[in-house]
Amino acid sequence: MTLGPPYARIAKEYDALLEEFIVGDHGRAELLDGERRVTVRQRLQAAARWRNLALHFRPGRRALIFRVNEVVPRTQNTILLSAAESLNQTNWHATAQSAPKQRRPRRKRQPAAGRYDAMLPRWMREGSQPERRGGSKRRMQ
Repeated sequence: MTLGPPYARIAKEYDALLEEFIVGDHGRAELLDGERRVTVRQRLQAAARWRNLALHFRPGRRALIFRVNEVVPRTQNTILLSAAESLNQTNWHATAQSAPKQRRPRRKRQPAAGRYDAMLPRWMREGSQPERRGGSKRRMQ
């Protein structure tokens, strides 16, 4: 009995786990001590791709909960579009360093009194409060 490389044995184990799932099923994978969530998730995704399935995981910290969906087939147009997009992309880091950003010209600052003139009531702009009837400063009821 030949065991083969460890990664092949692990891939077969994960493939066997997904063997009984069909589109629309939900699954739950409990993590053992020492297992990393990211690693288990990647291995499940690889096994699902091997079976032409797509797994959509729910966020969480404990068990991996997923739903099995169909893989959306890539048509020739989507393949060509993604290839054209990758050709049009440039090295962002290099372009960001080579061309400095054009800044907007600074606006002239107005003094605080000038900025708030439109919002203030007239009596505050003019600098004095209106006189009340009878010369009293008490609040009217």
